[in-house]
Amino acid sequence: MILQALNNYYERLADNANVAIPSLGFSSQKIHFALLLNREGELLQVLDLRETQGKRLLPKQMIVPEAVLKSVNIAANFMWDSTGYVLGADNKGKPERSMETFKAFKKLHHDIGEGLNDEGMMAVLRFLDSWNPADAPKLEYWNEMAAGANVVFQLDGELRYIHDRPKIKDAWLKHYSENSSTFVATCLVCGEEKPIARLHPKIKLIFTHNLGCWTQGVLEDMGHAS
Repeated sequence: MILQALNNYYERLADNANVAIPSLGFSSQKIHFALLLNREGELLQVLDLRETQGKRLLPKQMIVPEAVLKSVNIAANFMWDSTGYVLGADNKGKPERSMETFKAFKKLHHDIGEGLNDEGMMAVLRFLDSWNPADAPKLEYWNEMAAGANVVFQLDGELRYIHDRPKIKDAWLKHYSENSSTFVATCLVCGEEKPIARLHPKIKLIFTHNLGCWTQGVLEDMGHAS
């Protein structure tokens, strides 16, 4: 009953235009910086997206393509990730691994975006094809970025981020659907026949109280079997 009630609540929130909640294939993540690119894929500026709260700078919560599950494996996110993946450099002392993660990030974007008629996608691909990870330490904010900050892309002259462009969201959802589970069963939450995911993202910020059950935070893709 609790799961069904939470699912119904999620659906009501998703229908509310004033509430930012991730839909299927997307998740809310902490993003620290944006790379501002021109149409040729040249990096113009690093934008600090962190917000001041008291005396602290905190990352911006942003809805982006759904995060992949990571442990020791190399698995890139689409249109965002840590600097080791996006720039091929960080301060973790493993430059060979950083190069491997950068190659994985670039391959994923070519796999999804190659041939896509979108100037944002083309700018990202041009940037990835021309970027030299050895130049990362020259970037503004590098000392803060190198610790594993998450980064997105923005196209010069636009307020939205590149991952929010309609064609790019469609391309991501096509890739997401094609790589979802093919095993179909009855979802215990919504009761519908849907593909069942083998693994799910971590559920964060769940609290219980002796007077009842209180749920707080983000239940990513709640109500969806896949």
